[in-house]
Amino acid sequence: MSGKRVTQLSLTALAGAFIVLALAVTYLPAPEPAPEEPTVSATTYTVENCVADECLAVPNFRYPARALPAQLEEALTRSLQDTYQSIAYQTLMLTELGEGSPFLNIIRTDQHYLAAQKALFDKYNLTIPQNAWFDRIQAPAEGLDRQLACARGYELKQETVRLYRDDLLPLVTERPDLQKVFFAIKNAAETLQAPALERCYEEALATTTQEIAE
Repeated sequence: MSGKRVTQLSLTALAGAFIVLALAVTYLPAPEPAPEEPTVSATTYTVENCVADECLAVPNFRYPARALPAQLEEALTRSLQDTYQSIAYQTLMLTELGEGSPFLNIIRTDQHYLAAQKALFDKYNLTIPQNAWFDRIQAPAEGLDRQLACARGYELKQETVRLYRDDLLPLVTERPDLQKVFFAIKNAAETLQAPALERCYEEALATTTQEIAE
């Protein structure tokens, strides 16, 4: 009789413990939902915020990266070569004319994006080619002035915009890391660099016209 009573008490205590546990679980505060990963529009990246840690991020991406398809590897190489060409041209203009703006500012912007492009090469285990454009671009034999330098620089930036808009960006819609960098480069060329070179040309033209008039 005593043993049976002990057993009943034990069962009662155990049942009570389960009830307390159930009530505790019931009244626990609900876990906060995990914050949704923000959808980042590539068009929001600029020279100031497009850095490797952000621009090159891919959700759920794990290293080592698989090799890029040949078409995307070619697109990345064309992107790099376009930046190389711009840096070589702006450097030559800076050397020949000895004037900082806008050439120096464009070089700095291009070098920023060059770092992101090279990081993509590293990410996909691709060999980074050297910049051979310094040997390809020469000052015109007939001479160089600021008006001509800015006009040609403007044309180059328009070519950059067309390259990304028409050729490169349509290829990388499923590759957010490439897409973000490509959008940022196109945006800088279109909204910052080309307008700066256009103003440079107009100012140089106005100066030349005034000098002729005098």
